[in-house]
Amino acid sequence: MVAVINSGTSFRRPLNYNENKVKEGVASCIGASGYPKDVADLSFDNKLNVLVRQAAGNHRAERKAIHISLNFDPSEKGLTNEEMMIIAGDYMQGIGFGDQPYLVYRHKDAAHPHIHIVTTKIKADGLAIDTQHIGRDVSRPLSRRLEEKYGLVKAIKGESLYTLKPIDMEKVEYGKFPIRNTIQNILSHTLKNYRLGSLHELNALLGLYNVRATRGEEGSRVHKHRGLFYQVYNPETGKAIGRPIKSSRIFIDMPKRDSRFKNHPSLDYLSEKFVTGSIYKKKHKTALKNMIDLTLSGRTIGNSLQYFIDALKRQGVDTVLRRNAEGRLYGITYVDHNSKCVFNGSELGKAYGITVILNRLAANSAKVPSERHLPSAVKQHKELPDTDFPGSRTNSPDYSIIPPDISAILESLFGPEYLYEPLPYELRIGRKKRKKRRRKGYTDRP
Repeated sequence: MVAVINSGTSFRRPLNYNENKVKEGVASCIGASGYPKDVADLSFDNKLNVLVRQAAGNHRAERKAIHISLNFDPSEKGLTNEEMMIIAGDYMQGIGFGDQPYLVYRHKDAAHPHIHIVTTKIKADGLAIDTQHIGRDVSRPLSRRLEEKYGLVKAIKGESLYTLKPIDMEKVEYGKFPIRNTIQNILSHTLKNYRLGSLHELNALLGLYNVRATRGEEGSRVHKHRGLFYQVYNPETGKAIGRPIKSSRIFIDMPKRDSRFKNHPSLDYLSEKFVTGSIYKKKHKTALKNMIDLTLSGRTIGNSLQYFIDALKRQGVDTVLRRNAEGRLYGITYVDHNSKCVFNGSELGKAYGITVILNRLAANSAKVPSERHLPSAVKQHKELPDTDFPGSRTNSPDYSIIPPDISAILESLFGPEYLYEPLPYELRIGRKKRKKRRRKGYTDRP
């Protein structure tokens, strides 16, 4: 179980977010605590006023609203509403909010089951509950205890409890499948976690989830006014499915602090993100280039591009190939999930473009793949016993059988290191003469 706690200045925003989900049929209010009526009899004003009135008892606190989400593993979809409420009650009690009024909503708009809780940190006596470092110091250890108590799937440190999956083309049917909500979740994940430098790199990343962003045809009204659409497409046919959704409508019903965007994912917003992403990516180029070099220099049989793609994937790097209308390869993009960066092949250097990659793979077929394929003379040379008398030992390695890529790597690792050693001050040409220090009390003035 993963808990996410957000604070804000408005109660209306988180309530509107959850109530709009209820109207769309992808969420339901499953319980309320600290309210005078049953949850079925509560109107929107009833839900809002209880929180606002209690928060009015403290005039100093600025961020009085609390919005919590409890996220469970996809395999735990069988949890009933009653079980969700029991877990929510124990969680709220454990973080010190057990006596606070709160509302619980169960959402069904994602691949994993999760609930949202809306409450306030202002107590009935007007004092505020301390929420500083509550996630690290209180919520996280409490979540581990609740996992043990209720037999929940444990969240692994450093990994997300649930992962985004590509959109299933068979389920996409406009009007019935929540396309906008799904695209919304994908954009929230990708734009928050990955560093990008262009719209093309964004599409390479979104393509892993069968989504793409488009500006429309060049010269069209949308393209002229810097508009942007997001849509689902079938990667096999390349055709779009359903209607495109304007970027301005992606987050129209989502609170600003929940979307984690200062603005909707328009082209202007992305352009600012591309600038900062390009700067951030520079320090991760070398690691990715070394990984590609080592993968290409492996002693493998054949020159398969698919082997290269699979080998990088096992190391946490996805490759996206670009083809023209005739099906000819003309580009490659690397999505590095280790550094959370996306690179065009040309951005890494000419040696990492698709043309050179294919040439390097072809050169691999000419390399010596394993010892069993070595010439018999080389085998006999390796099997000669070492002797102690002079002239009979040949310990110098045979560099002719080392692949060129490995030779270059060995040269860079074990070659001479050139250090900057400045010229001594005394040997510098044209150095200024040091002024003579005048003795105290001496002057040449008349």
